[in-house]
Amino acid sequence: MIAAASALAPHSSGMQLWVVCAIAFVAMLAVALYVLLAPMAKRQRVDKQARLDEVHRYRVLGAYGGVGLEELEPGTPAESALTTKALAMVDKAVRARGQHNRIVFELERAGMRMRPEEWAGLQLAITVGLAAVVAFLVGPFGVPIGGLVGWAACRFYIRRRTRKRLEAFQTQLPDALQMLAGALRTGFALNQALGTVVREGIEPVSSEFGRALHEVRLGANLEDALDDVVDRMKSYDMGLVVMAIRTAREVGGNLAEVLQTTVHTMRERVELHGQVRVLSAEGRFSAKVLVALPILMAVYLLLFKKAYLKPLYTTGTGVALLVGGVLLLIAGVFWLSRLTKIEV
Repeated sequence: MIAAASALAPHSSGMQLWVVCAIAFVAMLAVALYVLLAPMAKRQRVDKQARLDEVHRYRVLGAYGGVGLEELEPGTPAESALTTKALAMVDKAVRARGQHNRIVFELERAGMRMRPEEWAGLQLAITVGLAAVVAFLVGPFGVPIGGLVGWAACRFYIRRRTRKRLEAFQTQLPDALQMLAGALRTGFALNQALGTVVREGIEPVSSEFGRALHEVRLGANLEDALDDVVDRMKSYDMGLVVMAIRTAREVGGNLAEVLQTTVHTMRERVELHGQVRVLSAEGRFSAKVLVALPILMAVYLLLFKKAYLKPLYTTGTGVALLVGGVLLLIAGVFWLSRLTKIEV
């Protein structure tokens, strides 16, 4: 009897672990759905504002090109009925929480052709899925860790896309302004010259200027539309260009000559920025290695030598050391990022 009980003990322990992981996953999913759907019963959507938001969103996608309104309808054959209902539910929750405009703005800056409900649903799926995987590997204690890592991964991805797009815009801006100045010298009006940049330019300059032209055709002022480009791209040089255009329209002057001078200054700054990045490449690479090393080592030990790492998250002392190590790692990441970031 004793031998039989000892033989069944590992099997029972494994079953208990599975039950705990399943309960933790269901509980976290229920909490996530509650947080997402609860505000729907407390707030009412304003129809007029919703229509304005949708028109604004369609105009942005039209400026990017290649996306028609029919592709935005949820009833397309590519989407099943279940997916359509799920996206509609997520859309209601996003609007009820007042996050629709913020998500639209983030997607626009990152150049991601997704609807807000699609991005919100993808974030929720990644967060819950990664929490379940980590919970299965390390137990219930891994549920908040996995959820936090999944959410941080989504935020890191969209911020990386945004940063790359902003850098590409800043790099392409001198050539676009050179083209704009040349078009003005040939006798084109400013709107026509911007149209030339949209046709001849590349992403993201062409899409951002194209959106500004779309807003002008809908009745907006050109300077205000270009100010919106400055806000999205966070470009100091573009702000100077808008200021020059506004001054030339109000006071007068040779706008093409001003743009040519601005292009010369911007190109010198870009050249200096490239030299600084080359000189700081070793420091930035060292910072990435130092940050990735403890994370990769922890993943390796968790997958292949779990018993060696187990005391770190099953004992009070280990948990305290783990929390302290994570906090020190975050502080180190911040410090290294400040050391290797040089503004030009």
